[in-house]
Amino acid sequence: DNFSDIRTAGLTEQLKLLEDNSRELIKRGRHADAERLLRELLRSAPDHIPALRYLGARALLRQDFDEAQRLIERAIRLAHKLGRDAPMLHQHLAIILRAQGHFKGSLLAFDTALRQQPDRPVYWIQRGEVLQALGESERAVASYKRAADSAGNLAVLSRAHRDTPATQQAIAHAGRELIRAREHAIETVVAPL
Repeated sequence: DNFSDIRTAGLTEQLKLLEDNSRELIKRGRHADAERLLRELLRSAPDHIPALRYLGARALLRQDFDEAQRLIERAIRLAHKLGRDAPMLHQHLAIILRAQGHFKGSLLAFDTALRQQPDRPVYWIQRGEVLQALGESERAVASYKRAADSAGNLAVLSRAHRDTPATQQAIAHAGRELIRAREHAIETVVAPL
């Protein structure tokens, strides 16, 4: 009995070491090595949500959508089993589904993320992009407006995400769509006059 307690403690210490080492590798940009360590960690701790999230994100970057979706959905199930909200995981799932052209599923995943964390302007922008892909321009503009209101304005949001080019592009797109919607609204009012 004592032996199993010692073994469990040793295993936990080993997992903590794998986790710490992988975190350090990620900081250094050595993602392939971090992936290898996190896959090793999952063999011993298959319910490790941060490892599943990271590996899912890496699979998405490789455009291995099936693996990305499988890992993220597994992490979501585990989070819900623990009674925890998982807005970032739902956002990841929405991005994976959008990349595959599953826009309705993506919209549902964004809506879930936003129910859990409505103060995330980037989620609103990404949701707006999905709505535009679905041809729902008015709802897309409303989503972009919600992002701008939540952030204070889009310039503030852009500065906060200056290190992520894809997010910068999405914010710029949202800004252009809001300007276009304002101009259209003004033209609609002024035209009869």
